[in-house]
Amino acid sequence: MVERQRASRGRGRPRGNESHCREQLLDAGLTVFSDLGYDGAGLRAIAQRAGCDVSMIAHHFGSKSALWRAVVEREAQRLQADLRRASAYLAPGSDSIEVRIGKAVDQLFEVMVEHPEMVRFAMREMVGTGERVDTLIELFVRPVLAAYAPLWQAAIEAGYFGVDDPYLVHNSLFGAIAFLVMSAPMMARMNNCPVDLGEMKRTVTEGLLMRKAPA
Repeated sequence: MVERQRASRGRGRPRGNESHCREQLLDAGLTVFSDLGYDGAGLRAIAQRAGCDVSMIAHHFGSKSALWRAVVEREAQRLQADLRRASAYLAPGSDSIEVRIGKAVDQLFEVMVEHPEMVRFAMREMVGTGERVDTLIELFVRPVLAAYAPLWQAAIEAGYFGVDDPYLVHNSLFGAIAFLVMSAPMMARMNNCPVDLGEMKRTVTEGLLMRKAPA
């Protein structure tokens, strides 16, 4: 009887408990959405990558759009944890403005290096329009801007940037760092050697801090 019940689950059914399958589907959803985009991501491809039966997507999330939303909400929680760690130097403190800028750029680099799939995921969606972009703005863009904007404003007032809009500063830095991280595999192939992201981070940070306008 037990063997018959196991066989009835089918080859694609998840191994382990349902909560584990849910996390596997979220991981797989992030990967497939980041690689193929929302329209190109099929439910069967996501389920196959997760090692779960495709019916488990409906069971846990109800629909493809709800799975997408769940992926974003989970990554937003991780982002909030990153922002809490960064709060010590994003807020005014005893460190100089140079040190705070350097730590902020380091943090942006580290988050993107640790979560490259989320970077690809966000960059794909940001070029579109509609409800999904609104969701990303609300859960990702606004919280990060709110955390970093005071530091960029202080840097502007100290003469580190030639623009007077902290949001433009942030988006420029984010876009530049995201491009560098995402293009690392291509750069490695062009140069026939691995890309040292740590060295790249130091180069960007030091170059940024050397561009302070004269008093």
